[in-house]
Amino acid sequence: VAEAERLTRRVVGDVTGREEKYTEVFRAHLEQQLNGFSEGGVCWKVITYTTDKQSGQETRVGADLVISVDIDLDGFRQSKGFLVQAKVNKNVRHGVSVDSNARLRKQCRTMRKHTIEAYVFAYGRQSTKVLKAINVLTRAPLSNISNKSIGEFFGDVMMCWAGDPDLRAHSHRELENLVKK
Repeated sequence: VAEAERLTRRVVGDVTGREEKYTEVFRAHLEQQLNGFSEGGVCWKVITYTTDKQSGQETRVGADLVISVDIDLDGFRQSKGFLVQAKVNKNVRHGVSVDSNARLRKQCRTMRKHTIEAYVFAYGRQSTKVLKAINVLTRAPLSNISNKSIGEFFGDVMMCWAGDPDLRAHSHRELENLVKK
């Protein structure tokens, strides 16, 4: 995951402007790095889907990105997924700041209608910070909300502390159909 983030930063450069380009490049690198990755008896299969703003899909789902993972550990298999609203982190130091907190809260409410496993990826100059959507809804300042690095977050996914088993798909087509449904 750290390598996917590093490659994305190298390709895109500074994280500024809108998040769509960064999300699409990160999505591709994430799949490339994790899909089929195997180490220590743990095998990953990662399928991602970028929702379509033009069709209104992002508005209905609330997410920019849907990620589904299959984790296989010596015959034990766990499949699950989660929703992600991506934002550019305007805070150049340690906190989190976005263009519109009200809009982000609305997107988090929409994602939470579909699953409790909804997150915000705040792309920043130094790193990506991951916040739980439910915590964004508390109306606390974003910089006061606990966050994790993207690596820590995917560690939680691997340890089965994060992810919704109802958001699983084993192919791009299945994931696309799940999002449409």
